[in-house]
Amino acid sequence: MSTKRPVSSFSILIVFIILAIIGGALIPRLPVHLQPTRTLKSLYVRYTWPGASPRLIEQEVTSPLEGLLNTIRGVSKVSSSSGNGNGYISLEFDKSADMDAMRFEVATKVREVFPRLPERVSYPVISSYSNSTEEKTLLTYTLNAPASPRLIQEYAEKVIKPRLSQIEGLYNIQIYGAMPMEWELEYNEEQLQRIGISRNLIRSALQNYFHKEVIGMGYDRQGTSGMESPMSVSVQTLMANDGSWQNITVGSVNGRMLRISDLCKIRYVEQEPTGYYRINGNNTINLVFSAEKGANSLQVADEIKRELVTLSSSFPKGYFMLLSSDSTVFIRDEIRKVVRRTLLSFGILLLFVLLVSRRFRYLLVIFISLIANLLVSVILFYLFKVEINLYSMAGITVSLGIIIDNTIIMVDHLKTKGNRKVFLAILAATATTIGALSVIRFMGEQLRLQLMDFSAVMILSLTVSMAVALFLVPALMDQVKLKKSGESIHLKSLRRAAKFGYTYQRIVGFSQKFRWAFIVLAILLFGIPLNKLPTRLEGDKWYQKLYRSTLASETYVQKIKPVTDKILGGTLGLFSTKVYSNYKYREPERTAISVSVKLPQGATLRQMNDLMVEVEGYLKDYEQIDQFVTSISSARSASMNINFKPEYENGAFPYILYSQLNDLANKLTAPDWGIYGVGQSFNNSLSEQVGSQQIDLLGYNYEELMTYAELVKAKVEEHPRATKLDIVSALGNYRWRTRDPLYEYVISMDPEKLILKQISPVEVYNYLGGYGINQAADARLFVNGAYEP
Repeated sequence: MSTKRPVSSFSILIVFIILAIIGGALIPRLPVHLQPTRTLKSLYVRYTWPGASPRLIEQEVTSPLEGLLNTIRGVSKVSSSSGNGNGYISLEFDKSADMDAMRFEVATKVREVFPRLPERVSYPVISSYSNSTEEKTLLTYTLNAPASPRLIQEYAEKVIKPRLSQIEGLYNIQIYGAMPMEWELEYNEEQLQRIGISRNLIRSALQNYFHKEVIGMGYDRQGTSGMESPMSVSVQTLMANDGSWQNITVGSVNGRMLRISDLCKIRYVEQEPTGYYRINGNNTINLVFSAEKGANSLQVADEIKRELVTLSSSFPKGYFMLLSSDSTVFIRDEIRKVVRRTLLSFGILLLFVLLVSRRFRYLLVIFISLIANLLVSVILFYLFKVEINLYSMAGITVSLGIIIDNTIIMVDHLKTKGNRKVFLAILAATATTIGALSVIRFMGEQLRLQLMDFSAVMILSLTVSMAVALFLVPALMDQVKLKKSGESIHLKSLRRAAKFGYTYQRIVGFSQKFRWAFIVLAILLFGIPLNKLPTRLEGDKWYQKLYRSTLASETYVQKIKPVTDKILGGTLGLFSTKVYSNYKYREPERTAISVSVKLPQGATLRQMNDLMVEVEGYLKDYEQIDQFVTSISSARSASMNINFKPEYENGAFPYILYSQLNDLANKLTAPDWGIYGVGQSFNNSLSEQVGSQQIDLLGYNYEELMTYAELVKAKVEEHPRATKLDIVSALGNYRWRTRDPLYEYVISMDPEKLILKQISPVEVYNYLGGYGINQAADARLFVNGAYEP
């Protein structure tokens, strides 16, 4: 702490210069996001089974997977959901779990159980996103070419996607716009029944024809050495490209061999679309890119753009790509705003230092110390994997004031005392602030993850500020000589100080004389919460009667209370009455209107598409709209996101369009509409409300639990006032929930009648299945050099 130091000031300056250069070089390597991307340590396993009921998916897929995944060490919580044709399992892990190892173990378990799952179940996908809305779109490109949409999409899948998939930090590439081709076989069910051939025979004939079967093991003798190595022996039908598969024999009737071409009409057509994705209502080939959670979104986007520029030079003639949407533009704008505000506060602080000290050398020491502090902190940000987002930028801005305080205290102490003993006071004050920030680690898990970068930035910056104050500031003071305080004090300055002291003394004396008035004024400014007093008070005690005759009387409530609430309410009254009571924090994002559409059960994908095309045609007339993206995920569900041009998004037009969309929704009353983003949300859903009373049943065996639930339902239905009983699967309070009524045909079979007719339940199912439409492929044929459904 003394003036003598074992290390020269020149050496200290060189060390800090090197550290500052390293910090400056690491700035581009910091992950940059608009919002914190840290989430709970969790994984999600998703799967689909087209046409399967929730109960079937629960029994055949969810339960086996859930039971196996629950055995993984480190899993703290497992939850699952089974729906119509799909399901997912959510896994939460301990705080100390290694997520890379956990992901590998989950993938191993999934690979182990998949062969035992039903044939039409898709391979489970493991993701770190809980739902698709969390997977934010980074970039969207359209691929244009003078060719059919199918050929353009094939080119994107085979050439562009593999090349871009190697980019570090890129999470997913989705390609929309065209449907692949398939072979469609049309048969007559009644004709097949008359000749005694079923659809399953046709399917089996196709599958067996293209099946590869391992029949045993053999040995391959290699070279002259006579070494034998084991190898498998397999048989496979010779695959021709001349359409000979259409002559596959299915069976024989009365000595005549029946082939597939005899029983079916064969067509080569595009597959039925399962959804639509359009930008500004245009049917184009769209490539949608999304980034990983921990990646630098700006860096990933720049890398994609550079790679596409390089790749475009090798495109076939007429192929070109256009950038449709770039979410990083908004991220860059927001970060620029925060940087501008940070620099502004930085400049104001330095200006204040200059006005007080009126010495440029003094300001130079403060400026160099502050810059060095920030650049050295970047090294710690990189080592501790701190993200740069709105919260961490706010942490940097807040910490600037404390950093400058530490520097000023050390500079002034060195000027007056010539030693560094004040460092103990700096250490105590800074450690107190760091200790207060460490409380964030004991908050709720979600809040802790959100504020972690904010606290980390402040703690690391303040830690570096102590090192700067202890080592760098004295070294700078050795090089930048400052005059000690008191060496040149002008008479004019002394007069000014005396005048200020006299004025301050008179103010203090006045406030002491009328202390009571200042106390009353402070209370009135804060406010007396009389508006919170109840207007009714039941009871027969004397103080209750007194209250009813005074503060709860009709005269006071109707005539006096409105006046006293305004006069005595103060700032507290204004806050409680003027501030929106249901206000909640919203993440900063572009002004947008989101539209969700839901059609009733039985609707088709074409009907949903026609509806969205009508809305798109309505929006195309507005030049104020920058872009609207339509996503149709199923026949019953679709959504649209509308963004505005920068010059209109903060004006009145979004509210005007919102009102007009409400009018359009009131005219098209068939679907359930949800319109939100600006103003109050609009929703015309007519889903029936679930009852006001509930009974919760919890258990491990789904079938037994459902049996008990039906027993409870039957028992409750005996009560004459109990109506509209529903068995629902979602946990929680159902009182304010609504449900979408779905209907299905339930066939109950009489076992005795089946025995008398010598019919099995399987035969009944197969008979009905002959009239059903199956969207999944029955087989994959090796035709034209590729497997086609």
